[in-house]
Amino acid sequence: MQELSLHILDLLQNSVEAGAKKITLVVKDAPEEDELSIVVTDNGCGMTAEQCAKATSPFCTVRKTRRVGLGLAFLEMAATLCGGQLRIQSSPGYGTEVVVTFSHSHPDRQPMGDIAGAIVSALMGETEVTFEYLHIYKNRKMKISSLKFGEFLGIPFRFDRPEHLSLLEKNIREQLQTIYGGESS
Repeated sequence: MQELSLHILDLLQNSVEAGAKKITLVVKDAPEEDELSIVVTDNGCGMTAEQCAKATSPFCTVRKTRRVGLGLAFLEMAATLCGGQLRIQSSPGYGTEVVVTFSHSHPDRQPMGDIAGAIVSALMGETEVTFEYLHIYKNRKMKISSLKFGEFLGIPFRFDRPEHLSLLEKNIREQLQTIYGGESS
């Protein structure tokens, strides 16, 4: 994967496949602290300590459709190559939190990529997921909640409605452009 947004897409899809009804994404882009962090938290089925320990092994997956799982292995590799790390906390029945950090200034750190597109792609078609997204860049923040976005629209927000997804994607792009003020990550 050449962009961090593709890793975010994978993490969000993992949450959906784990049966999560609430998913939170937090991105902290802090060049002044030389850190970029991505945190995905969900209330899905969770994993045992043994499953967490094996989660970054490319030959370990809980999916029934294939026998390998490369997403977390690639993410861990991308983080460690850039002076960062990947940490997974989980408990069966309570959900999972994946925290990944990168040295912001490392020359091999992947670019952020299309976060708005990744979010929409990962959650497209879901009918019972509540999603929250917080993005912090320097001292600027943006926060999007599917519940609050639905209130803004005046109707319940649904990830299975193309017109809702289009508005959400546009809103995310506009807010990211505002907090970055023309800068790139």
